[in-house]
Amino acid sequence: MNNLLTTQGEYRGDFTRDTFDPLKRFSRVLLQQGRVLLDADWNEQNSILLHYLRTITGDLIGEHGGTEGAFAIGVDSSKMGLTPAEEKELKLGASDFFIGKGRYYVGGVLCENDRVLTFSTQPDSPDAKLPNVRAATSFLVYLDVWERHLSYLQEGRTGDPSIREVALGGVDTATRARVMWQVRALESDITAAGAKDYTKFLAKLDDFVRPGNGTLKARARKPESSGGECGCVTAPESQFRGVENQLYRVEIHTGGAGWNGTSDRKTGEPAGNVKTAATFKWSRENSSVDFAIRAPVVSGNNETTVTLVSLGRDARHSLEKGDWVEIVDDDSLLPLSPGPLLKVTGVDRDNSTVTLQGVPTGGTGHNTGRHPVLRRWNQQSGNPKNGGLTIVKEGTALVQEGSDDSHWLTLENGVQIQFQTQKPGVRYMAGDYWLIPARVATGDVEWPGALNNPTALPSHGVQHFYAPLGIASVDAAGKVTISADCRRTIKPLAT
Repeated sequence: MNNLLTTQGEYRGDFTRDTFDPLKRFSRVLLQQGRVLLDADWNEQNSILLHYLRTITGDLIGEHGGTEGAFAIGVDSSKMGLTPAEEKELKLGASDFFIGKGRYYVGGVLCENDRVLTFSTQPDSPDAKLPNVRAATSFLVYLDVWERHLSYLQEGRTGDPSIREVALGGVDTATRARVMWQVRALESDITAAGAKDYTKFLAKLDDFVRPGNGTLKARARKPESSGGECGCVTAPESQFRGVENQLYRVEIHTGGAGWNGTSDRKTGEPAGNVKTAATFKWSRENSSVDFAIRAPVVSGNNETTVTLVSLGRDARHSLEKGDWVEIVDDDSLLPLSPGPLLKVTGVDRDNSTVTLQGVPTGGTGHNTGRHPVLRRWNQQSGNPKNGGLTIVKEGTALVQEGSDDSHWLTLENGVQIQFQTQKPGVRYMAGDYWLIPARVATGDVEWPGALNNPTALPSHGVQHFYAPLGIASVDAAGKVTISADCRRTIKPLAT
């Protein structure tokens, strides 16, 4: 149970499972003649090679480093190597600075910037600006790196033909992973020396996007009673009862601590720390059931109408009343800022439109140029006494922690999860996810550990990597001054 890649990216494709494990020390995958080829074999081979390349890169370069001028920050255009055309195009406004072109490696991951940019015009960080600007404000400028999963729906208005072969008549094939980077700024009193000390740098930043420290167990076949030589007897109904193999995804929607389980005595509604508690959502298809949005969404009176390119290739991958969905686009994922899930109240198959209860936040779905999609999730409320989920108004389920045989939460068809009871201070972060393969042949899920004691695993991602770039200050008029360069430069071996 490891991540598809060593960077623990955000992978939502229609995969069978993830078999890559660096601890197994496999060096390659060898296909055999006359055998079935699975996506997991292909993905594992890519992961083995990528693990090697990024490991050796990190060993040689260290935590971060790059070519001369790569991701340098500055305000003097004459020192940034601008071409005449770039000089004419790029004009610095208040509280803005240049970002140099070149290649930079963070955690072994290659980041490429092929032209000089400004902080406010980064391709994956629209309308970036320095926060809380006031006189003599000092900022630590740093690079945030991660991997994002992309299908043809997120590549171009009608799908990038380099991902989907149009000659196949609309059928998609493989998806892609893209290295994403953003230059960010954090108000800080850290010095250049502190930023160059990588341990102090990591400790100083408090807005890192990183996996939380919560853990989870999963099971389907459950020991019902003790006895016999094996020490347990499993009832036939205590197993995975689905008719299809699935890859379940359990994902944290809103971060926080686990719900303390308190309910209002009069109404029975969740109470206690429910307003700040972590919530989660789950999908039986690794959240790969997406629908491209064709026109800007229309919202009003707590209702939203969405026009889709299509309602899916078949009934299994379509929508129906009662489903929970979310509208996501490039901006809502950069950085991760999940909005509420919305319930499907109507489906018009003739016009490929769906009606949702509720409205998206932050204008999500109103700009079709930002590749909005409607993503389906599968959680439903149930009786908590029988492991049913407690759904809050945002459409997500409350995280309830347990141990031993308490607070096992039921997804469906016998698949159960248990968030582990943790010491104070443990938090779940938005975007944390766990993958749970379920197989009809075994009537069980693939999860490490004994039948009566599954292993508690940390989340599979999403992992971010960081590197300090420099120290900047800004005055009340918005004039930026760069006081230190915190990058590390790689010198060519051949000169």
